[in-house]
Amino acid sequence: MARYGYFWGCYIPSRMPHIEKAMRAAFAALGIAAQDLEGLSCCPEKSMIKNADHDMWLTMAARNLDIAEDAGVTIVTPCTGCYGTLKGANHELAAHPDKLAMVNERLARIGRVYHGRTEVKHTLEVLWDDFGAQTLRQRITHPLTGLRVAVHNGCHLVRPSKELAFDDPFAPRKYDTLVDALGATSVDYATKMLCCGGLLARADDQSQAEHMCRLKLSELAKLGVDCLTTTCPSCTMQYEYQQANLARAGEVYDVPVLSYMELLGLALGLELEELGISAHRISTDRFFAHWASLRAAQDTLAPHFDLKGLTGCAACNGCRNDCPVNLGDPTWVPNEIIRRIAAGDLDGVIADMSVWKCHECYTCSDRCCQSYSMLEIFRTVKHLSVERGVVPGGVADGIATVTGTGAMIATSEAARKRLKLPAVPKSGADEVAALLGEK
Repeated sequence: MARYGYFWGCYIPSRMPHIEKAMRAAFAALGIAAQDLEGLSCCPEKSMIKNADHDMWLTMAARNLDIAEDAGVTIVTPCTGCYGTLKGANHELAAHPDKLAMVNERLARIGRVYHGRTEVKHTLEVLWDDFGAQTLRQRITHPLTGLRVAVHNGCHLVRPSKELAFDDPFAPRKYDTLVDALGATSVDYATKMLCCGGLLARADDQSQAEHMCRLKLSELAKLGVDCLTTTCPSCTMQYEYQQANLARAGEVYDVPVLSYMELLGLALGLELEELGISAHRISTDRFFAHWASLRAAQDTLAPHFDLKGLTGCAACNGCRNDCPVNLGDPTWVPNEIIRRIAAGDLDGVIADMSVWKCHECYTCSDRCCQSYSMLEIFRTVKHLSVERGVVPGGVADGIATVTGTGAMIATSEAARKRLKLPAVPKSGADEVAALLGEK
């Protein structure tokens, strides 16, 4: 794995240091080594500085890139604004040698030269490319199973795609997959790719900035998500600060806003104090109360299931299109039943008898990438259902017939005679009954 150098930018150290605290703690827990770099400045910000003086923007960015180059590290930043600037500047300098020459002519005044060797990665890019979602899933000790999380990619994590090339610019999935790796469920929603509107406040249009927030927050409140997760300090500030402003005016949405690194830290078993959770402007009490209740429910699952296997299955979704029953009945989604069980709704799943639609065809079992298929989970639930006497009538009749007669159905001697077959040998029903304690 590469050596990394932190690039915190301006907002995080000054306005949102809890994001820095969470990232340092999570990286340490994962064993990802990163160092602080001295002498860094503003990235600088695109919408103001680049539009004011493009060459100044490019030169300041190149100076920061050179500091990392001299240190021999890959820049890792949790700020999508800094990510867009530094990676975008790198892209421009690589594509235009005349721009690199101009920049180096300016950098020479302070004894610097940039050779274009610095790589720039966003925090999520490091986790996706260098660590891996599957590896991350295996490191989780306190899965967020049952929590419904709304992902906010923001604009500058994925666009402009020609410069960043991290994910699909309009239908990204990597952030969602990393959320799923924590055991949570990433929720799709209509305003998912909507800009946070943060720059509107800088453009002196506070009412429109609030309205942009309102569009997303109102939808998420109706959906009842447990939190909105962001990976940009500007977006985080927008959804927390504007939400607080709206609440003071009587417009309350109560949507907790947590960075991905905070969610990751929680799933790794880090304490709230280690992650700086108390620094949020919007209360996170609802999120943690629900998580606590879910974890208590999961205690009831421990005697019956391999919880790591269960939560891994709930988060995986690898076989979501494989079930033959689902092909015939799209309303029966086995992955959703697994998530219900993992979230603690075992009693509900037993009561609605939905698991009995599983035909035990072994399709999911033979294709399972985790060697812990849905079939094993459903079999356990079926066993518990039989113990409780909550089974479909046909299943109950079948069990009674086999245990009572030693056969699933009675033999039709008349049909056999018509086909001139010999009589069926004497049944072993008496021995079966004795074996099962009926006689």
